[in-house]
Parts: sequence; C-alpha cells; structure tokens
Amino acid sequence: ENTIVIYSSDHGGVLGRSKRFTFESGLKIPMIIKFPENYKNLEESLNENRTDRIVSFVDMAPTILSLAGINKPDYMYGNAFLGEFAKDADTIAYGFRDRMDEGYDMVRSVRNKRFRYIRNYMPYRPSGQHLKFLWKVKSMRAWEESYRNGELNSTQSVFFEPKMAEEMYDIANDPDNINNIANNPKYSKQLIEFRKLNDNLVRKSFDTGFFTEGELWTRSEGGTIPYKTIIDNNLTEWKQAVSSAEKATLSPSVEAILPMLKSEYPMVRYWGAVGSIILGNNAKALKSDLIKLLDDESEDVVATSAEALYLLGEEKIAVNALIKPLKSNNIYVQLRALNVIVNRKITDKKLISVVAKVDRNNEYINNICDYILSDKS
Repeated sequence: ENTIVIYSSDHGGVLGRSKRFTFESGLKIPMIIKFPENYKNLEESLNENRTDRIVSFVDMAPTILSLAGINKPDYMYGNAFLGEFAKDADTIAYGFRDRMDEGYDMVRSVRNKRFRYIRNYMPYRPSGQHLKFLWKVKSMRAWEESYRNGELNSTQSVFFEPKMAEEMYDIANDPDNINNIANNPKYSKQLIEFRKLNDNLVRKSFDTGFFTEGELWTRSEGGTIPYKTIIDNNLTEWKQAVSSAEKATLSPSVEAILPMLKSEYPMVRYWGAVGSIILGNNAKALKSDLIKLLDDESEDVVATSAEALYLLGEEKIAVNALIKPLKSNNIYVQLRALNVIVNRKITDKKLISVVAKVDRNNEYINNICDYILSDKS
C-alpha cells in the first residue's frame, strides 16, 4: 500500500557497443515506476502513463529524497522528477567514458530528445579496445576476427578504427548511431550548440578526467578525493588543461601544440603530447620538444610523448623511453604505457622482456600483460 517500486537496469551486458559505450545502445536504459493506491496522486501528476522526460541516474537520489519530503543538499547533482521538490524536466542527459578495466579512453556525451553528441578526447584509440572481460563474449571475438580478415563493410569496421573527435547522431532517424552527421553542414548549428553544452558541463562539474589517473594518484598520495585534489591545489592547471585538451583534440596544429609542450604544467604538457599523437606525421616540427619530454617529471607525459615519437618513426627512442613508466610504482602509469604497447602493436624484444617482469598484483595489469605476452595484440 505504501511502496513505490522503481525498476531500472544496468547498461546491458558485455555486448559490443552496449555497456561502457556512449551510444544509445550503451546509455539508454529502461525505467518503470509503480505507484500504490496511496500515492496515485503522484502518478496523476505525470499526466500520462508514459513520458518522454529526460531522466538520468543522477536524478534518482534527489527524487527518492523528494518522495520522502526531503530536499536534496546543494552539493548533490541531479534533479527530482517526482515528489514535493520535483523540478522542471532536464533538457539534456550527460554521459562519460574513461578507463574501462585495462583500456584507457576519454569520451563525453550529451543527449537531448533528438540528438546525441559524443566528444572523443582520445580519438586515436578505437572504441573496440581489447578488454579481457569484454572479449569473453564469443560475438566480440568473432567480430574482431572478421575485421582482421577484411570481411566487414565500412560501417561494421568503424568500431575497431580510430574515432573522430566529434560524433553526432539523429536519434529519430538513426537510433543505432551509425550515421555520424557531425560534419554535415545541415547540422552545424546543432553541433556548435552541443559543443558549447559539453564545454560548459565539463567546467561546471570540474571534470577530473582532464588530469591523468596516474597524476591524480600521485598528487593525492593515494588518499585525497580527485575532485578535491583539483579544486584545492591545482585549479589553475586544471583550467589550462581543459582549454589545451579542446585545442589539442579538436583542431590541433603545430602552432597550437608547441606552447603546450613547453608549459610549466605537467597536465598541459600531457595534452600537448596527445595533440602530437593526433597530428601524426604533421608533428615532425615538434620532434625535438617531444624528445625533451622523455625526461619529464610526469611519467604519463613520458609515455604519451613516447607514443607520439613512435608514430614519427623514432621507434628506438620511443621503446627505450617506455621502460621507465613500465617500471613505475604507479599502476596507472604502467597501464598507460602498456596501452601504448598494445595499441601500437609494439613487439620490440627488449620492451616485451620488461613487460614479462612487471608486477602482476593488479588485475588489470595482469590482464593486459597476458594479452601482450600471448602475442595476440
């Protein structure tokens, strides 16, 4: 008589493009609410049995508090959609993807009722990075094998190839998010609006993803909340890192990247190295500056600069530089270096021998080392 039942779900199992991916198939989930007779007035307040209101998981806690007659505290994200303190409907839902198990990536997503916008801050990494947990599914192994055998069409192959910095999908006409309209002039106005929305949300939430995980761990000494690490001690650097990330990933140029590589802030230098990876061969003029960063105080900067140099043909220098982060006491730095080896398919015997000696106490370190040493990467 007095129990309101809210039914929802996880974001799908381990199928490709479902859980952990920022497409509709990964972020849109069911929600059903059953109101008992004593609370039929709440159901009637919706005016319909089915609503197209946008609701996110962050709205659940404020809503449950509201149903109990309690207003959410100021620091809590989300808005109540039922009860005494219900707010007007949100116009967007925000999503993100960062490291998933042993694979590093950085994706943000903004969705309104018509479009989904996806911002890729590591576009040089494919969506389909090998993860031990995901690859337990036979369909993933079959999909990858078909890709490697050249048996897929362009649409089916996209999952295993580098991404574009921006993606946008018309949900009404493309619910499977196949046709990326980000470069379609017809939707340029919507693209700019979504880009601004994402930039504002990043800044409003003090998004910690613009600092590498390894750097956050180092600066927090393994204990401080990452958010606090940024707000209390590194806010200026964080602001510059966000601005640098936008330039480095959306419109990189030698002129834009060079000041980043010379910055006083490690995380700005990191994004400069990321921009160099995206530039590829066009980053030749930055080679000497990238080589200098192989002695950087931040081991994440070292690993990322080494990847950029590897793409510039400086394979021996890059391989030797990766040894230091591989031997780091920081597991997140080790993971980043191991990700470089996997994604660039590096088979140098000296480097592989170092991988073989890496401490395996962490599950994800163990998974990616097994993959590298199995010679399947």
